[in-house]
Amino acid sequence: MRFILTAGISGFLAVFFGAFGSHVLKASLGEKFFSVFQTANQYHFWHTLALLAVALVRIDRPQKFFTAACWAYLAGLLLFSGNLYLYAVYQQRIFAMLAPLGGAAYMLGWLFLTLGAVRVFAPASKPD
Repeated sequence: MRFILTAGISGFLAVFFGAFGSHVLKASLGEKFFSVFQTANQYHFWHTLALLAVALVRIDRPQKFFTAACWAYLAGLLLFSGNLYLYAVYQQRIFAMLAPLGGAAYMLGWLFLTLGAVRVFAPASKPD
């Protein structure tokens, strides 16, 4: 249930940041940094939906890989999207340098989702 609640909060924040970026920050960021902000927001939205989907599957199919996927998506939201938001606003390279850690976390989330799906939904092998 906590992952569903977190996905709800994350979805709210994704809409808030998207609107704030488009209506308040766009003029002050410049084209390059507004593009970075939009990338952060796009990944924020997509991975919030991924978090929600895995959290919902996890209710009926508890599986350690699904739990790991949820945690990885959360890490990606903070490390990738969060750092790109900060980079766009504060324009400090350290934030851009930390973003790849979040990208790796997003990839791990997708890998864990795949492993969980294989474990839960793959047909059981028949003995010879």
